[in-house]
Amino acid sequence: MLTFTDSYLSTLHSYVGNEKALLFELTHREASGKLADFLREVDKLGSEHRMLQKYTEIDSHGSRRFSKTSKTCLHAVTPAVEAQVRAAFRRDAYGATMTRTGWHAREWSESYFKVLDVAARVGTGIGSYGVQRFYVLLAGDEAKNATSAHDDGERYMGGVILDVKFEPRPAVTNVLGRFDEAWYGAQVAPFSNEAARAVHAQRQLTSYTDPFTGWIKLSGAYYVVRQRSPWKAGFDLASLLTYADLAEFVQQLAAVTATSHARGTAGNAPAQFKEVVTAALGSPFARATWGVSVASIAAAYREQVLLDFGCFTDYVRSNSSLTLGDYSAARSDPDDEVEVA
Repeated sequence: MLTFTDSYLSTLHSYVGNEKALLFELTHREASGKLADFLREVDKLGSEHRMLQKYTEIDSHGSRRFSKTSKTCLHAVTPAVEAQVRAAFRRDAYGATMTRTGWHAREWSESYFKVLDVAARVGTGIGSYGVQRFYVLLAGDEAKNATSAHDDGERYMGGVILDVKFEPRPAVTNVLGRFDEAWYGAQVAPFSNEAARAVHAQRQLTSYTDPFTGWIKLSGAYYVVRQRSPWKAGFDLASLLTYADLAEFVQQLAAVTATSHARGTAGNAPAQFKEVVTAALGSPFARATWGVSVASIAAAYREQVLLDFGCFTDYVRSNSSLTLGDYSAARSDPDDEVEVA
């Protein structure tokens, strides 16, 4: 943890007086060690074609549809729900929430944003396990819709999978006091809803923002929309066999975290986040004290998580017909790990 905090502060300090954080990207070319190997492998294996092979199929009419099976964790939705989701993908609804200017910003197109199919995504997730979620299949580019040969000999018909997920209020708001609750409400006020807040944060924190990022409203609730990335995988921490491997990995994670935090603050007065933190924790003593405090909180948080999970498993075993196996997908499905592209 001290390695993480020290690298975090060093990275923030390196951004003071410049805008290098806006240009930072960690790909397999810039990464090192086991993380570089992991990113290289993900880059090699990930592709839209492979993703469509897993989650979709061609029906008897020659149209691409979702494959609704236990393997894909996709289920059929009712006609009413499907109609509501389809209706949300209009130029004056979802289209109005998309970025209109920027790198790779996609303009609304009625032909491109034709919804081919809708499915419910169930039994998966990490922090969002149990949150209502849909997959939406779009027609895709004309160039991709034309069939073409691939190495595996199968025909490829293009398409885009959108992940549509309900955005609740942050869990911490359930324990806020009166005055902190008022402060939170004032901070969220510039955004029309929680999904709009989450989308804004994603656009601020990343150097390359998914051009499909936006939000929709369904039955009075708000959902974040983003493209499902073909480059999704979880890093195997068991591959870090030595302290040197672990330290190198943690330093790179700290650099990514600090960069995201630096990007996410656009204010200039009285100072930006990177400047405030550098001023407050610039001395060796302050840096070390803060690092020890973070490590202490992290250790206590770990113990609390283990205690909470122990209570949960005890409850399931003694008071419910459910089994722990019902929750295994939330921990084991690699498709809900971090996007690394």
